[in-house]
Amino acid sequence: MKDVFKVVYIEVVNRARILVTKYNASTSKWLPRLDNESKGLYGLTPTLLRIIDVGWNSVQATMASILRIRLSFKMVQAKYGGDADFPKELKVDDTFFNHLEDAEMVIRPLTLASFQMQQDSNTLADVLDMFGRLYQGFCIHEFHKLELTQLLEKRWKQQEQPLLLLAFMLHPKYASTFRSMAIIDSRLSVMSMTNYAILYYKKFIGDDFGDLPSQVNKWYYNQFPEAVLYASQEHFRFWNTLESSADRLSTLASKILSFIVQTATCERLFSAFGNFITKKRNRFSSDKAHYLTQVKRQVNRLDEIDENRAIYLMKKVRMVKSTEYKKLDHNNELGDDDNVLLIGEENVAEENNIEEADENPNLVGDLVDEWSQILQLFQEELCEEQTENISQQQVAQDVLDLKYSDGSDFRELHPYPDWNDPNYKQEKLKNTRTIKIELSALFHSEIVLPELNLD
Repeated sequence: MKDVFKVVYIEVVNRARILVTKYNASTSKWLPRLDNESKGLYGLTPTLLRIIDVGWNSVQATMASILRIRLSFKMVQAKYGGDADFPKELKVDDTFFNHLEDAEMVIRPLTLASFQMQQDSNTLADVLDMFGRLYQGFCIHEFHKLELTQLLEKRWKQQEQPLLLLAFMLHPKYASTFRSMAIIDSRLSVMSMTNYAILYYKKFIGDDFGDLPSQVNKWYYNQFPEAVLYASQEHFRFWNTLESSADRLSTLASKILSFIVQTATCERLFSAFGNFITKKRNRFSSDKAHYLTQVKRQVNRLDEIDENRAIYLMKKVRMVKSTEYKKLDHNNELGDDDNVLLIGEENVAEENNIEEADENPNLVGDLVDEWSQILQLFQEELCEEQTENISQQQVAQDVLDLKYSDGSDFRELHPYPDWNDPNYKQEKLKNTRTIKIELSALFHSEIVLPELNLD
């Protein structure tokens, strides 16, 4: 984070923080004047959001709240800048707004990544998706593209890339994206992915991988017809449905996609504990506190399915837009309310766009049409029959030599410590596990990532 802040003008970030703090502190003089200017220009009085922590979302929200009413700041300065008591911290110019806009553009992809990685259902595949979105977001930047992508490539190089690539290929949400990537980059060949699959099967599950190579081959070339029908399912349910036709691959996918990749769930749990256990209410047993958090979680789940709260939940504030509000047309005194929306509100109740269903539908005809469409999907999405018989000689030697017991042997020699030991000996990556592929080769502009759902 510090490295990125060096790129995005740390002075501008500090200046934005001081500007917002100064206005919010002057509730009797300068803030009302700013509100009056905003009301006259945009027809509303927005809130200036202050930086409350070092999180990307807090920094981005502060920048965006300034940029949305930039003309109001200029008008306040034009009217009162000559007064002797006008604070120097409130003085702004075009250079400040240009630098602030530039900095916000850099931080925006990181803010989205922050929200993305806070979801409970995240997998290793979502981690690679996050890297891809960050890379493509940084590539859009006009001035700092090279610096930012180099920082990201450096972080990506530290990851165990074969494991992340395998998870990306096995996740039903990203499988089609992976196949597009594999067409362009030969390092994502079926042989390479088979090596990765055998390696991690032997590492996490057992030495007998059976016909896993042929199952990887069929998945790689999209030769499971039922996968099209179940592609929209949650990934565990998806692989459970394919267990009868791809037992080894299903077991491997379920294992790899079950790894925990974020701590946001634990942090939310600690936050809930903090709400229940206070200085005055400090005699709760750990069991009672745990039960209360479960009740709170169940209430939240009921809220999600409550029809009366459906629109409210769809309006979750995710990231503040930085585009300036549309100015009022004083001929009709109407502003553009669409610009007030935050990310996440665009999909709220599209009015009058739902076609009314027929009162007497032709069920037989509908079923025929539906299955015709499904068969058409098969014809369009299933690749031509391709088989590559992978022999033992083609599998990397280090993969064949790996034993499931190697991991337990290492842990016996180096047992987990009872405390946080920074000098604890970690297992070193070697051979196939050290393979590296640049983000620039994986996520160039032709690769389209699936729509990001932050709910």
